[in-house]
Parts: sequence; structure tokens; C-alpha cells
Amino acid sequence: MKKSLKLTTLSSAIALTLGLTASFATLASSVEFKGETACFNSSDMTENAFYNGDFVEVNGFFDSNGYFIASEVKSKKVSEEEVELKGYVTHYMNNFFTLNGVSVDASHAKLKDFSNGLFEGAYVEVEGYFDGDKMIATKVESEEFEYGDKDTFEMKGYVSDFSDGNFNMNGFSVDVGRLNEPSADSQVPNNAYVEVEGRFVDGKLVIAKCKVKKEEAKVSAMISSINMDNNSFEVTPVAGQNPITIYTAMKTKFENKSYRNDNFQMHDLRVGNFVEVEGYLKGDGMFFASEVEVSKDYEVEVESAVEAFQEYKITVLGVDFFIDGYTRFKGEDDYLTRMEFERNLKTGYTVVEVKDKNRDGIADKIELED
Repeated sequence: MKKSLKLTTLSSAIALTLGLTASFATLASSVEFKGETACFNSSDMTENAFYNGDFVEVNGFFDSNGYFIASEVKSKKVSEEEVELKGYVTHYMNNFFTLNGVSVDASHAKLKDFSNGLFEGAYVEVEGYFDGDKMIATKVESEEFEYGDKDTFEMKGYVSDFSDGNFNMNGFSVDVGRLNEPSADSQVPNNAYVEVEGRFVDGKLVIAKCKVKKEEAKVSAMISSINMDNNSFEVTPVAGQNPITIYTAMKTKFENKSYRNDNFQMHDLRVGNFVEVEGYLKGDGMFFASEVEVSKDYEVEVESAVEAFQEYKITVLGVDFFIDGYTRFKGEDDYLTRMEFERNLKTGYTVVEVKDKNRDGIADKIELED
């Protein structure tokens, strides 16, 4: 089962005409779209045709910074001005309360699955309609029993407030104390996107499995040092800057297409080799290689999530590439202006590939990746 917050309301700020990475405000929340996962589903609208005042349904998750990361947006008919909100009841008094920042009047609502009535902190789903900035609830349903009665439970979301074997996710408290995996604290860093499985004990999710979504990364650069003691080597995409440390393991595949050697391994690498590396980043930022190939192509490439984007440079995997008037920007299907590129960019989430053909530290092309 996947727990997600669902908002159905009228948008009232920035129109979603800028591609998959965008933001807009609703009567319920400020919504940001994660470009690589945002999905638009509509029978009467194209994916870039959401406008101020459109009636939409939004599904997704909150990250540790309180941002709502949308995974799906569906258009709704304006005549269907029914609103659905999920969240925790706050500021409760005499059937009036606040839900996700929205004032709710539940004085005439039908209550479902409440043995002792509404209460502060209850996790609920509310159905109703808006009267100005206030939501008039027609139905308030407790969601507590849906989760508490399950023997096993699966959930996806972003980790926040990790401390002493506990963290929060989607509003729930999660206990990793019984997790049968080593170094649990390194596997669930704040803002990591995880899938957990477990069961509820006294309102807390005690997990048996925790899977951190691995962030894929690629780099093509020259080896600047090798450390056989910890099975790692360093590559330096831009001269004079800090190198990227690449860690290898038993499952890492090595290849050198210049030589017919099926037994090519880590100990065959040499400083000065130009390598193409594919792998993933762990939660602590360590780069583990799944494939390492010695190449004759000396074009520097770095692919991962954008860490910083400024007027004259972009930072990926800790490497700064300068941007000049000759740098080209590319989207999924065609080249973009710099302004169009920036509209599709969300620092920390958007994955790009930076190419530096001349190995001079200046980006020749920056391409958005799916």
C-alpha cells in the first residue's frame, strides 16, 4: 500500500506551462513538481496546458524541507468542484479545524470510522467544497484504522528528522531499531527517498525492510590516482578542482575495449587511463561503480543531479563547469534557450549530463536527462 497526500483544488498562482519542472500554489499548499517523476494525465488537456484556475488532482509526497513533491497531476472537470484533502487535524475546536493550512468547517459533515468523534492530531480524509478560502466538509473519514489494522505495510516517501534509529516519513514515525541490515543510519539519510516495509506497533511503523532509491550517476574522465587498499580510484574531470572518488566492489564490471582481455580487473587500471564509469550514489554521497570501461574517447562527461546552478557555472558531482556564450542547452527532444532550461531545473532533483569536449572546464552542452 502506498500512502500519499492527495490534493484536489483550484490552482491560483503560476501556470504549469513551463514543462514538467514547475511550481504553483493551491488553496491547500505550495506544490513543486519533481521533473524526472512528474506525470500529467488528462483527457482534455495536454501535459503543458495547466492554467491558473484549473481544477486538478495532485498526488505525491512531502520531503524533509516541507516541500510537496508531486508524482501525478490529473485535470478535473470544473463542474466536479468536489475537494478531497488528506492530512492531520490541527487547531481543532467545535468541529472547526485546519488541514494542510486550509480552514475546514465540519459542523454538518458525516463522520466515518470515528469511535469518539473528531480530535486534534487525527489523520483524516475530508471531502467537500470551497466557500471562499474555507472548505465546507461533507464527509470526514478517519484513516487511522486503514493503516493500523494491517499486519504488514509498505510505504514510499522522503526521510526527515533521522535520530537515534527513528525518522519521520509522510507524517508517520518510523522505527528502524529492528531493521536487520547493517549501518541503518547511513542508509536512511534525511531527504533520501525510501521504500519501507513493516507493521504498526502502538502507532509507530516498525520496519523490517528499508530500500533507499539509488541515484544513478555517470562520469567520463581521466584517472588521477588509484588506491588498491580500499578498491577505489579518483578521476579529475576539471584540472585544478577536487577529484571524484570512485569505489568498486566484487560486482563491478571492468572492460577495456582496446585489448581482448576478458579478465580485465581493478588492478589493471593505470593512472592516465581515460575511463567511462556508470554507477550510483549512496545516501552519504559515495560513488559506487557498476561498470568501468577504459576508453579512447577523451570527452569529459558528468551526469547526476544538479547541485548548484549560477549565472556562469553549474555544479554536478562536486565539479564546477563554467558556462559561456557557446554552451548549448538541450531538453528531451530539442535544444532550449537558457531561460527554457532554467524553467525545467530544480536544484537537487533535476538530472543533467554535462559535456566538456575540450577538457577546458567549460561546458559545451548541458542536457536534461529523464
